[in-house]
Amino acid sequence: AKELYTQMVDLLAFAGLDYLGWVDLKLAEKVSRQEYKDLGAARRLRLLLDEAGIPTATPQQLDALIQLGTAESDVDADGPGTASWVRNRLVHPKDPKSIYRGAYVWQAAQLLLEYAELLLLRRIGYTGEFQRRYPPGRSQWEHEPVPWSRPNPANTAS
Repeated sequence: AKELYTQMVDLLAFAGLDYLGWVDLKLAEKVSRQEYKDLGAARRLRLLLDEAGIPTATPQQLDALIQLGTAESDVDADGPGTASWVRNRLVHPKDPKSIYRGAYVWQAAQLLLEYAELLLLRRIGYTGEFQRRYPPGRSQWEHEPVPWSRPNPANTAS
């Protein structure tokens, strides 16, 4: 039951992110319908996150996704690449049991939910702190500023 729940979180979170991508990229006329389709899931998500000022590197706490990004030749090693790979394996499995051999599904779900939360916070103009969903057992008091509220070193160089 827990595996099914985590699968559903992955798929629903990705669907929500895809919707936000459609609204922010296609309907905002930043890309055409064909360009949107041609980008593919990982590149659409990466573009959406980049535009919002959200880092795309896989967080170090998500070690299974980092390992996945280095072990599989068909995976882009960043967060959108590994999360998209997991989502694609859930939707189009080559070996239905292979995806469960690691912590990929759970870690991808946590990362996708974090992306969705951050994108929604960005949409409403929030500039405070947020709490990451991982790692398990983290302190409830651990918070950090949302990524877009931090100074960008590239913009402060003289």
